[in-house]
Amino acid sequence: MGVIIGLIIAGVIIYLYVLAVIWFFNHLALYVFGIAGLGFMGVLLYAYGQAVYEGFSRKLKASLEEAPIPPEPAYKNYFFRKAYYDYADIVKRVVQLSFAHGKTMATWNLMLLYLGMDDDDVKWVAWIVTWPVFLTLSAVILAGFAAQAVLLVVFSLFHLLIVVSFCTGAYLVALYLRLVEWISMMWRRIFFACPHCYESLSLPVYVCPNCGAQHKKLVPGPYGIIRRRCQCGYHGLRTSGLLGRRALQAHCPKCSRPLSAVIGQETNVHLPIVGGPATGKTSFLVASVIEMMDDSRRNGRTLDFPNPSDAGLFKLSREQFERGHPPLKTAELSPSSFLLEVKEPSGSKHLIFIYDAAGELYGQEVNDRRRHNYFSYIDGILFLVDPFSVQQVSVDYQDRITSVATQLKPSAEAPQNVYDRMITTFRDFWGSQSKMGNIPLLSAALKNWMNRRRLRRIPLAVLLTKVDALGVKQELAALPQVPGGNGQGSSPAVRQWLLDHGEGNLVRCFEKDFQQVQYYACSALGHLPDSATPFRPEGVLPPLKWALKNRDVRITGEAERGFSFKSQNFANGLGVAVASLLFSALLLGAGSAGKSLFLSQADGSAGILTGAMARLGQSLNGGGKIVDFHQVGGNQLRVQAFRLPRQAKIRLKAQGELFQALNLDYAWIENLNHHRWVWGMNWNNTKPAGGADKNRKYEESLTLPPGDYAVYFRSNHYHHFGNWNSSPPKKPAEWGIQVRCDEAQPLNYSVRKVVDMTQVHNKKILKQSLKVPVRTRFWVYSLGEYDSRGMFDHAWIEDALTYQMVWESNPGNSSYAGGAQKNQVFQDYVTLNPGTYNVCYRTDVSHSWEGWNANAPVDAPGWGIQMWALGANAGAGLQLGSVIQTASVK
Repeated sequence: MGVIIGLIIAGVIIYLYVLAVIWFFNHLALYVFGIAGLGFMGVLLYAYGQAVYEGFSRKLKASLEEAPIPPEPAYKNYFFRKAYYDYADIVKRVVQLSFAHGKTMATWNLMLLYLGMDDDDVKWVAWIVTWPVFLTLSAVILAGFAAQAVLLVVFSLFHLLIVVSFCTGAYLVALYLRLVEWISMMWRRIFFACPHCYESLSLPVYVCPNCGAQHKKLVPGPYGIIRRRCQCGYHGLRTSGLLGRRALQAHCPKCSRPLSAVIGQETNVHLPIVGGPATGKTSFLVASVIEMMDDSRRNGRTLDFPNPSDAGLFKLSREQFERGHPPLKTAELSPSSFLLEVKEPSGSKHLIFIYDAAGELYGQEVNDRRRHNYFSYIDGILFLVDPFSVQQVSVDYQDRITSVATQLKPSAEAPQNVYDRMITTFRDFWGSQSKMGNIPLLSAALKNWMNRRRLRRIPLAVLLTKVDALGVKQELAALPQVPGGNGQGSSPAVRQWLLDHGEGNLVRCFEKDFQQVQYYACSALGHLPDSATPFRPEGVLPPLKWALKNRDVRITGEAERGFSFKSQNFANGLGVAVASLLFSALLLGAGSAGKSLFLSQADGSAGILTGAMARLGQSLNGGGKIVDFHQVGGNQLRVQAFRLPRQAKIRLKAQGELFQALNLDYAWIENLNHHRWVWGMNWNNTKPAGGADKNRKYEESLTLPPGDYAVYFRSNHYHHFGNWNSSPPKKPAEWGIQVRCDEAQPLNYSVRKVVDMTQVHNKKILKQSLKVPVRTRFWVYSLGEYDSRGMFDHAWIEDALTYQMVWESNPGNSSYAGGAQKNQVFQDYVTLNPGTYNVCYRTDVSHSWEGWNANAPVDAPGWGIQMWALGANAGAGLQLGSVIQTASVK
């Protein structure tokens, strides 16, 4: 009976459960499943957020396993590789977290099925009671998982779309920067050429300044858009010449020799000097550069030597010229080309490669001449003819030539032979470069036609040298004035002289092979080297000027001023404009879909740049501002200290007044732990800031190790914010220095001016007592008059009790202060131990603020001595006496 009653009760319970389940699915299921789906979606969103956070925290696999990727010794740019790996890792991580949450829900549901019972013998009792709830919750969980899966697919696809958009934007930015640089270089006719091995380069090898790794393709691309991260972690490798790549050391990929920073940045012009041995090629080169330097100095043009070796060679050769000694002949068959940089005030810049191979080259085998690759890209030829190498002249003048052979040094190589070998070299180079060798008959004729046209476009200047010797100049003057020439110093008489002396075939070869031929007479020395009389070149500039005319290079006359279409600024602007038009046409040409794509890529580009700045640490906008000295006035010393707990990159932005040999308004950074400068502004590491040439700016990043540092800015009395004695800079409010870094912590470090004895007059002795309670560092600035002849106006510090001198300004610790050479300035740290001192300054009878007997220094009001106390409590406890002024007996 009891069993029957139990079965009836169980049946009733089951019946009621079935009714409850039916009622649930009819009335509540929709709401419960909806809430469950939303809950699981929320769990998915939480998991996605957690995975993205781990990605940005560099905790995922792609970040932990990041390494340099060959063939370049550098890390791939984020948007060219790691972005996709991060995306895959994030999606995998979301799936893992979602399954973990689902597993927890399933475990809770199973526990509910058995009401938490562990005994297998009684679990079935709970199961009988709870199975409808278990099945219902299982359905809810499965529905939630389904909703979660759908949402995961939608989110992952949306995420992938964002990644692809950003990466596409990065590709377009890289392509845009490369296109801008290419247009700028093509407009100015720039390419890379090695002055050592003469190879025409697509790109030099750039060396990492931190580890020495060689980067063979440092351009905007997979390894970096604006900057590249080297394998050593260094972030400062700029990827484009427009962005500052020229600051890196470059090497030739073929010969591995270093290249000047201006190669590939300025318009190339290549001129070989061709002639047999002893035709005077080296003398002509030195003489022409001397004449160009003198002419440019008179007309406001600037000529520089990018290679220090060329500058040293020119200095030595000029000294030899002044002493009447000819320069040494070229000894090498393949010497490095002579580089000359021509800079116009308009901003136009040209880099002239002058090739002066030994004359023996043109008597060597073909393989020796083939090493001179510059014949494949030259812009003109200077062909030198020694009149005493002409066979008829050597016979007619034999006795006279023999009597002065030591001074005259006639060439033994006939000019016709030299010319024939030169033409053969041209044809060898151009023939080997042709790509049409697979069509024998047609290609041979076509190559010859193309080579002839190419050769005819090159201007050929024929120079009859040594015309000062043995009456050659008089012979030329006696010839009838034959019509011809171009009115720029060319001499048709030279052509007639060659014809009259049996070189008609050579003249016909000149005019058959070259469309532009001019003849010139010159003397590189001006007279035979038979005395110590200085050489005075004659007629060396006209042929060079004519040969450079086709490349719009001026080497004589008034300098180019105003606006120039060949300036770097215009070329860069043209590159930006043309590249922008091309990209706009590309993106807008697809209609409305193209417009949408263009807008998305623009947004992506902005995000890319923002992300790039974040990845580079403290780069273009890096970090919080820890030093802000702007609008700095006259005669100030400002200082701000900070601490770096770990190695960090700081961003510097400074403006000041600098000359090549004199710093007036400038900034520097000192390591307070070691009391050493770690950085300072100077002429070489700064760029023009607009306005006067002395306005200079520095805008770069600097990586510093952990430690305490102080940033200083010093200004003089003249040319500062609010009082400019020349044209102000483009951004005058930025006169001073700003430093940014997120890692920096400010330190208590200040400055206090304690001594100011300036504008001192003649015959004065100024003295001021100074009591120092603790060891204190001072910044001392003192202007005076002294040199190796003696101390006239100078400062010193002496012990007040013993009168023993503890410091003085002298020629050994001072530098040039501008104006007369005797104007000297001391500006450095002086540390005083506890004690009482006298700060003294003495002037003699002339040359002071009262009146100058020579040119005044640049910072004339500072004549005297100034001292600033430095430290955590700058000047605390210092006791200063009054300035005592007495008459000097000097």
